[in-house]
Amino acid sequence: MNPLDALRGLDALAPISQPGRTSRPAAAGFDTALESLLDPLTPRQDRSTETLGEPADDASQGVKLSRHASARLESRGLSFDAADEAQLESAIDELDQRGSRKALVLTGDRAWIVGVPKRTVITVLSRQEALGQVFTDLDSTYVAPDR
Repeated sequence: MNPLDALRGLDALAPISQPGRTSRPAAAGFDTALESLLDPLTPRQDRSTETLGEPADDASQGVKLSRHASARLESRGLSFDAADEAQLESAIDELDQRGSRKALVLTGDRAWIVGVPKRTVITVLSRQEALGQVFTDLDSTYVAPDR
């Protein structure tokens, strides 16, 4: 039996109620829900980010900073200014044109891990902290020119 066929049979199961939890409507089947989770292009609401820049036009969509990245900037004593944002926007535009999904962006004295499709900074560290580190689950690296 195909494993997906077995999972499709789970559609008929009613959600189990747990105290303090609300159940989701069963509008979509399990296989549809699973596919949407596995498909990175499926839009999902992301409450872990905040928009830093307003889009100037259709080509530029701004950069979002995850809560984790905001906390890392603060805990590491790193600043984030308009020049950093502009440099990241440019890098993300280039990475997006080449089909990147998750990348390491090296700028001046920073190393940024970015989610390209959502234009989100996932985390940030100084270049000094990045030395000797192993970064996994990335498909691209962008080395920014000096500003």
